[in-house]
Amino acid sequence: AALSHSGVLQMFLSSSTYPEIHGYLHAREHGKKSWKKLYFLLRRSGLYFSTKGTSKEPRHLQFFCEFSNSDMYMSLTGKKISGAPTNYGFCFKVQAYYSDTY
Repeated sequence: AALSHSGVLQMFLSSSTYPEIHGYLHAREHGKKSWKKLYFLLRRSGLYFSTKGTSKEPRHLQFFCEFSNSDMYMSLTGKKISGAPTNYGFCFKVQAYYSDTY
């Protein structure tokens, strides 16, 4: 059965529930020019993509990004700057760790 609009909002806003969000996104590897349409899954532990269609089986999931040590940036000019399939997009950048020596 489908959830009502308020039920979906409650699920997303609940601090004890971590819904799995999934769907297609265009992705590009660092240093590559071509974009691939991949099936992604957003889970509590991070962002994953399926190596086999829309399969959610653990053996078909490839880790893409963890959020606790990454910064996320939004792009409004993706087509112009990076040749993205759409103008709107986002990217993840792993935070650099610096150690001060005294």
